[in-house]
Amino acid sequence: MQLEILKERKVKTVKKTAIKGIIIPNDYQAICDWLDLEATSPGKLQKDLIDADGDDVQVEINSPGGFVAAGSELYNLMHTYSGKLTIDIVGQAASAASVAAMARHNRIAPTASIMIHNVSMDGVSGDYHEMDKASNELLELTKAMANAYVLKTGMDRKSILKMMDAETTLEAQSAVEQGFVDEIIPETDESIFSKATNFSLSKDFFEKLNKLMSKNQPEDADLENLKLQLQIAEMSII
Repeated sequence: MQLEILKERKVKTVKKTAIKGIIIPNDYQAICDWLDLEATSPGKLQKDLIDADGDDVQVEINSPGGFVAAGSELYNLMHTYSGKLTIDIVGQAASAASVAAMARHNRIAPTASIMIHNVSMDGVSGDYHEMDKASNELLELTKAMANAYVLKTGMDRKSILKMMDAETTLEAQSAVEQGFVDEIIPETDESIFSKATNFSLSKDFFEKLNKLMSKNQPEDADLENLKLQLQIAEMSII
């Protein structure tokens, strides 16, 4: 009698992770976690991708952007991931978040948008030489970020830089038509259509808080009051 051997099929799973809230350097993740502020650092995403271990990954993005270098690192982490990776823009992918969204095959919710603009910096001071240096640095960083859009859309750099200079926002259909996004998420998908976080925190905010945390840990009773004071004092609307 011939025996039929049934081989167990390996079911491929899809791991989910997200880039939500402000995009920050790794050193600031603990601060945001402590303050219960939604934020994503490269280290946080890297851990999730390592845990995924080559399985299919779905990355949801809803972020106003943040630190340029951190956004670039997020882009490269997703671009070089060994497995299949899909990026879903479910709210807003602005500034550094829009750069990260260019890393792989991407989709966008009908209610979502992307925004691209020039790189900016805060805390610059000094004479006209320092201002010239800062201006040149910003231009080079803007060109570096433009590379992600050029590679994704196939548009020439001059056109992309013109869009960045005008601070361009694209709704879903426009983003697909111009090549920034591959497809619109079908209505049959269980997608999250959420409101984007609309604030960012300055580098000075984190530096002040780092000094505070290094001196002593505040009492639990003072924590909520401290959070409120810091957010009111340092939050800037985009």
